[in-house]
Amino acid sequence: MDTKAFLNTEVKISTIPSHISLDSIKIEKGNCYPNSYYVSKNNRDVKVILGILLIVEGNTATPFSHAWNKYRENYFDVTEEQVYQKHYMRKGKSLKYFLFEEIEYENLKNVKSLDFPKSLQRKREELLAYITRNK
Repeated sequence: MDTKAFLNTEVKISTIPSHISLDSIKIEKGNCYPNSYYVSKNNRDVKVILGILLIVEGNTATPFSHAWNKYRENYFDVTEEQVYQKHYMRKGKSLKYFLFEEIEYENLKNVKSLDFPKSLQRKREELLAYITRNK
């Protein structure tokens, strides 16, 4: 998928659904993939989403590889909500989430390392180059 088409994968983030259990999960700064993984592990009907988080401030946009969750049709970000507590939005920045891959917990339970796939890292680099070219 080219970068321009990828920008059409934006999803809207909601608050954490009230029935989602965060018991015994330590949500930590800088650990979005493990955070999302453990939410899915404790709530088997929740998917892990891998994608790009674009932090936008004025005319500047910075892409990051990021992980969040999905329950039914609702996307939510435990790392942003629990750790950063909407920090970026309070600073006048907006967050845009672009979906790269949805993963069921069953497909992650035997994963030895929660590292972002190289294909997602490449997509982040492509997006950064696209943003730089189109300023």
